[in-house]
Amino acid sequence: MSVTLNKSLCIGCSICRNVCPKNAITMVDGYPEIDGSRCNDCGVCVDRCPKGALSIGNRNARNYGSGRSNYYGSGFGFSGAGGGAGRRMGAGRGRGMGRGSGMGYGPTGECICPSCGTVIPHQPGVPCYQQICPNCGSKMIRK
Repeated sequence: MSVTLNKSLCIGCSICRNVCPKNAITMVDGYPEIDGSRCNDCGVCVDRCPKGALSIGNRNARNYGSGRSNYYGSGFGFSGAGGGAGRRMGAGRGRGMGRGSGMGYGPTGECICPSCGTVIPHQPGVPCYQQICPNCGSKMIRK
């Protein structure tokens, strides 16, 4: 199987590129392009696509959740109901308090580029330091 894109649904937000653990996604003319030699079909980008523009086989973000119980529950994220380990099917992890026992910033807020000052909305479950500035390519920090 391979990840496919429905361009009519894509809004060019770059979330898929930012969450890909294999760096297999680049943005070309405002749309994600998947490098099949690097992609391992993990489905993280499919889970995180806010518009359901990415899919694996016949699964996309709108109907994803069944069949991958070894990895993800229905939904996504590390805070609140929705994500969670597949065995718990949507139980969620952290309940908005971050990982471990410390308090995290929670699911809302913004990430800012320390180099050029670009501000983007924070994506729940993705630390700002893992986001890459769409303008200059620097790592983002929490605002």
